[in-house]
Amino acid sequence: MTRLLQPLVAIGLACSLSIGAPHKSPAAEKSSPVALLREALHAESLGVPQLRAEATATSAAPLAQAYAGNIRQGNAWLSVDDAIARQNQDSRMKQYQALRDKTRDMAQDHLRLADWCGKKGLTQLEQAHLLRSLDFQPDNEAVRKRLGHVRGEREWISREQAALEQAVAAAKEQWLPKLRTAQALLQSGSTSERQQAREELLQIRDPLAVPALEDVLSTNESNSLLLLEILARIDDPLAAQAEVRLAVE
Repeated sequence: MTRLLQPLVAIGLACSLSIGAPHKSPAAEKSSPVALLREALHAESLGVPQLRAEATATSAAPLAQAYAGNIRQGNAWLSVDDAIARQNQDSRMKQYQALRDKTRDMAQDHLRLADWCGKKGLTQLEQAHLLRSLDFQPDNEAVRKRLGHVRGEREWISREQAALEQAVAAAKEQWLPKLRTAQALLQSGSTSERQQAREELLQIRDPLAVPALEDVLSTNESNSLLLLEILARIDDPLAAQAEVRLAVE
């Protein structure tokens, strides 16, 4: 059936469905599948497919969904592309499960399965099996690089962790002079200077300042209490980790 005839057939179906139907209120008629379909057909006649998509998207009626080009898969209406993608995904997962059942819990077996997952586009599963292989061979450089790991001072870390450590080191150099000045005022400044230094410290929200804050303010009990106040106002894992360290010291 040509694309030109499809709207005509749909109109005929819509009209036949409306014959003999009980009278509905204007609001109900406007939201009925037939009315929505008429609106969709009108939109297409004007060359505005987006309007047709919006009109049919508001109704789960099979007639409206079919006209929108969707197909039913289970309890859901999907576009043809999404339905094909889901079927392909299901097929790959069945193959994966069959291979996984035959995979021994050994480094080389997990590497082979990771290779297969990579070729099939199953990225998360590929990474999972690469990580499992590292449990047996933690210094496998090829696998580490494949996962994007780099060698840190003491261990392999992710590129993201390496970038964070570099950013923290750079921020620490910037924060230390300011914090040492504030610490000096807290210890020997006038009452107003101590109060101002305290208020300025409590305004800090930069997570990268946390390591420098720990270095400067964890030297005595009074400053440690202030440090806990500051950390509580910084919404970041770096601050939370520092709070834990202070709690166990």
